[in-house]
Amino acid sequence: MIAGFSVGSKTTPPRWLSAAVETYGRLAAPLGLLLALLPHPIYDFYKDAPQLWGLSDIVDQQIAGLTMAVEQAIVFFAVFAYFFMRFLRTEHIAGVFSESSR
Repeated sequence: MIAGFSVGSKTTPPRWLSAAVETYGRLAAPLGLLLALLPHPIYDFYKDAPQLWGLSDIVDQQIAGLTMAVEQAIVFFAVFAYFFMRFLRTEHIAGVFSESSR
């Protein structure tokens, strides 16, 4: 049993899901923080673009980065909570949390 999942059983998460979460975490999460924290705009295109809501190009970039970071945190929390609850359920079924095992 690895991390609460029996290898080769129906409770094992698919490999593509693990790869997708890993890739998403390593590539997308730093991008949101980078956009939110840089003191100057990354894309020169936006310096000359029309400012639709009166936001400067740096404020627009920082709002976009913050939005990305918050969305990513929500997704990671949801995925973590799902797998943690699933882990607890399998451990409870296996009797790990029973009084007789103490």
